[in-house]
Amino acid sequence: MRGFKLYLKLLVALVLVLAFQNCSSEFNSNFQDGNTLTSTVPESTSISEQKEPSPPKKEEPPVKPIREITLNGEGQVLDGSTHNFSLSDSGAINGVTRYDIWIDGKDYSTSVVAPATSVVAFGLPTDGKEHTVTLRPPAGYTEDEFTPFTAKFIAADATDIDGEIFPLNFGHSNIPFGSLTSDHLASWVPGLRASRKREHLSVVMENGQGVLRHRYTPSSTGSERVVFQYNIPHQRSYRMKYSVYFEPGFKWGSQYQGGKLAFGFGGGAAPSGGQVNSAGFTARVMWRGNYLGGGKYDGTGRFVMYTYNADRDLSKSTVGLDTQFGNYSIPIGQWIDVVFEVTMNSATSKSDGSMRGWVNGNLLVNKGNMKWWASGDQPRIDTLYYSSFYGGSNAGWAPPNTTYIKVRDVAFAPVINGLSAISP
Repeated sequence: MRGFKLYLKLLVALVLVLAFQNCSSEFNSNFQDGNTLTSTVPESTSISEQKEPSPPKKEEPPVKPIREITLNGEGQVLDGSTHNFSLSDSGAINGVTRYDIWIDGKDYSTSVVAPATSVVAFGLPTDGKEHTVTLRPPAGYTEDEFTPFTAKFIAADATDIDGEIFPLNFGHSNIPFGSLTSDHLASWVPGLRASRKREHLSVVMENGQGVLRHRYTPSSTGSERVVFQYNIPHQRSYRMKYSVYFEPGFKWGSQYQGGKLAFGFGGGAAPSGGQVNSAGFTARVMWRGNYLGGGKYDGTGRFVMYTYNADRDLSKSTVGLDTQFGNYSIPIGQWIDVVFEVTMNSATSKSDGSMRGWVNGNLLVNKGNMKWWASGDQPRIDTLYYSSFYGGSNAGWAPPNTTYIKVRDVAFAPVINGLSAISP
């Protein structure tokens, strides 16, 4: 029995030895063949693992812009009447030869045709709101074949973009010379600040409208200085309009010929009378006799913008600077429409101010790169004032006799982003 147990132990030992040798041989064979052992546990996915590349994007066809289009009045306030819409074109775009006009997103049922220049008239509501005109291709064309052109503008009638326009109503009854009171002046525009010599003003009724009449009586300083001023809402830019009538018999002056005319603007220190103060400005219109030199005039008159701007040349004189309204000759005995616009420089350190002036709708003054203010507060227009007299400051400016002018249809309005209720 003992021998049999020993035999079983030897047999088990032999089996184990043979099994070990077989495993060792398989391992060595795999290693020599260059095989490596791999884990049966799956590897974690790396953050930087590359994704399958996306298919290439389809290239969009290039968008072809429409040719130059001009909308008369774009960027301006229109008066609601018929306006022209011009398309300058030298050929079709992707075969488009007719462009439909849409206004405020609605088909206007008309079109312009290319090539050549086409003009289409359209009327607009006078509501003071922004409107959009768009040129589109006819049905069948897509946005990637044609880029619609859009122009924005504002149609208004006596209402500027903010609804602000300040007309001066001189009343509905005659007011003789010597009877005009400060209450009358205060009723024309809110914010009356001061007045002097108003006895030289009257109001006369013409065609149901109050018209301001000014009497110029010769004096030792030219004529009496009639001045009144109003505080007005601060703006960088204002536009003024009025119609003026030089009555028959009006004279430009005598030895010296010139005088301040009607309404103007001021701001800050509002220098005048030869003052030098860069913390403010004044701007108004003057008449001037047409000077030939050598103390001689030719008997005709000219309009000038008369300005106390900080950057005027002070080397010869400290009085205001003249900028003439072209060579326009002022007629006697006719109504004349005058419009002027004053835009302050945006800061005292900048020279980006401007002024423009029109007579009977014609632009005759157009001056930029101005520095109205050079010190003090933010440049602004804060004063409306009437300042009218012959002179000058001595009797050499006086007219040979009493003269008269009349002024009507006076209004002023802010100019914001180039837009104003007052059209030249």
